[in-house]
Amino acid sequence: MVTSMPHHPQSHLVNTERMPLRILTCSRNSLWPWWHIQNCRPAGWLLYANDIDGASVSRNGRRYPLLGGHTFFFSPGLVYDTRPGPGTHQVWTEFDIPGLPPGLPTEPTDIGNDPCLAVITKELHHRMHLDENRDDPVILNLTHAWIRLAMARLIARLPTTAIKSWTGHGSDPLQGAVDIIERELSSPLYVTDLARRCGMGQQWFTKQFRTRYGKSPAQYLVDRRVAVAAQRLVHDAADVDSVAESCGFTDRSHFTRAFTKRMGQSPGRYRDEALRRFRSG
Repeated sequence: MVTSMPHHPQSHLVNTERMPLRILTCSRNSLWPWWHIQNCRPAGWLLYANDIDGASVSRNGRRYPLLGGHTFFFSPGLVYDTRPGPGTHQVWTEFDIPGLPPGLPTEPTDIGNDPCLAVITKELHHRMHLDENRDDPVILNLTHAWIRLAMARLIARLPTTAIKSWTGHGSDPLQGAVDIIERELSSPLYVTDLARRCGMGQQWFTKQFRTRYGKSPAQYLVDRRVAVAAQRLVHDAADVDSVAESCGFTDRSHFTRAFTKRMGQSPGRYRDEALRRFRSG
């Protein structure tokens, strides 16, 4: 008698490179009494989680209370002011995920009293020493889990039509273009070259790229160069000229113009103010 083999659903390889994550920093701070920051402008995506109520941020005249146990999300370049709360402690992380489609919030966002996020942030409060960035693998993995879960919660809030633009496959030519830009940020890159290397005509490539990412390939390239430069100005010790060169800018003047247009400050002033805030904490 021939026995048929049981049927198993076919499995598919998951594209784990779709949203590569780079943690720029993670820390725990006491916010009282120093956390009076004007025109805070993060270089990367940012998460805050305070242990108790009291502290807040404000933007365009609106105040956002940072409730204890909640995770709050801030997009890169968002300008806001901060106010401390007595006895308040905060865990926070700044991170970078290149190639994200548009749709994430552009204002400070309370992800809510999510029990899973609260468990992670409570563990971070417990494990992290004050005013210290950590290379501890436990801390880094907890931070990684915090970021991924927070992003999942945010993406789940998007309309179904918007979520479709977040899907991608390893053979997706647009994802290939994003990967090329990240790998070769310091090299001369042109739209014609990106389109050719992705096996597409320039006009079709540009149209599809704008539909997916909400901007032209040329705009995306300059935005990524400025974003990575801002991150390096804050988190690396290299001088401004070296940062400009490593991010693909032809000279200091070109870098300063592009950076100031997007970040509202010259590279030197941006670095000075960011480092002053770190020293204050």
